[in-house]
Amino acid sequence: MADFRIPWAPRVVLAGRTFRLPVQAADGDVRLEAGDFGVIASRWSARDSAMYFYLRAPEKGGDFKVVAQQKGRTAEATVQVRGLEDLRRPHEYNGAQWPRRWPLGEAWRSTKTRQTLQDMPEGRVNEEAVRRWAGQSDATLWGQLPLAEIPKAHFVNVHQGCPKCGTALGVTCPQCRSAVQVTDMFCARCGATLKSEVVSIS
Repeated sequence: MADFRIPWAPRVVLAGRTFRLPVQAADGDVRLEAGDFGVIASRWSARDSAMYFYLRAPEKGGDFKVVAQQKGRTAEATVQVRGLEDLRRPHEYNGAQWPRRWPLGEAWRSTKTRQTLQDMPEGRVNEEAVRRWAGQSDATLWGQLPLAEIPKAHFVNVHQGCPKCGTALGVTCPQCRSAVQVTDMFCARCGATLKSEVVSIS
């Protein structure tokens, strides 16, 4: 029988914010007692063997419990909901000072020793790249703003990968955008161009 558990839950969220709560289960027949959290949506992922609940935190602060149930088994998690002023209040957690901003328990002092762009020697100008971009139309340049459907995270397309090379690439992003046509991508390893219909599937 598959484990029934909540593998991850946020330690603290801002009041009114949304988050995703995964519940690992044998099937999608999972009941969630969300308490003060609002349930926006839910979906079953057979690949992950998990039910995903999309929740909205209450507007009031406090420590709130969510309980998942399936066939007599239960799993629970406690989520801290805090207001903005509470999150700004300095405190220590896991040996670190929070929030992660200056000052961290002491007076601020600059560690900068120079102005990077001003002090570094200028590199060689890539004349070919300058000519290529200067020769593009306004529509092409505007097209460099990626579509919302194109994944932008570091794990982009890790499941499908390149049709030739697969997913076993020693690079952070297996596929990179074309420099001119934003809906086209190419493999960073073999250079194969992947048209928009492939990108939409990926």
